[in-house]
Amino acid sequence: MKTLYHYHPETGEFIGESAADPSPLEPHVWLIPAHATDQTPPKAKAKQVAVFAGEKWNLASDWRAVALWSTEDGAPVSIRDIGVTPNEVQATEAPRPSPAHQWRNGQWHEDADLKSALLDALKNQLCQQIDAVADQVRRELAGDPLRVAEYDRAAQEASAYQAAGYSGEVPASVLSWAQAKAWSPQAAAEDILRAARQWEAALYGLRDQRLKTKEAIRSATDQASAQALADGGQQALRAVHQTADSPPP
Repeated sequence: MKTLYHYHPETGEFIGESAADPSPLEPHVWLIPAHATDQTPPKAKAKQVAVFAGEKWNLASDWRAVALWSTEDGAPVSIRDIGVTPNEVQATEAPRPSPAHQWRNGQWHEDADLKSALLDALKNQLCQQIDAVADQVRRELAGDPLRVAEYDRAAQEASAYQAAGYSGEVPASVLSWAQAKAWSPQAAAEDILRAARQWEAALYGLRDQRLKTKEAIRSATDQASAQALADGGQQALRAVHQTADSPPP
């Protein structure tokens, strides 16, 4: 019996073996189909493959199934062709430990300047996110600008009515709330002022939390701390909304 060794029609790489069939016309002659040979391929080691070319087997490097990373930016790299090595595509088997690492002298090194620049960029991004969350909560609290002006007007009129000892002509904002709730003008004015105080306190609390969170982020010494501060700050900002269950009437 004769063993045949098959190779890929395009790459020439060894893909398997089989027993040869005898020729039905010639005794002691074995049939060898296309892309096969009776030459025994050499034993390939790790990251190698036997390739049949030029009427003989050769060993070639084979990195196609190996996970690699770019030595330029740490992105994943795939080698698709036999014979191509990581050096030829600026790649390594060692993943980049962090975006602050750069490839020098055959290994990753943390770059202090790059690390600092990346931390500053992250801090700026997180501070922008804090502002965005605060803006969203503020819009939820206050509504549109015209509604804010209406709230302010109602609070001013209720305050003036209170200062007058709840006597004299009832301001329009107070009167409309009193009629809507079937309350006395004094009760309506007191409710407007109560809600206004609560609403104003929530807005001040929102500003206080926003500014403190941003300063804490700017003082962070590493990315994990900055991110944790930002996450906690966003939760605290959203919680401010709960301190004002409804805007002033």
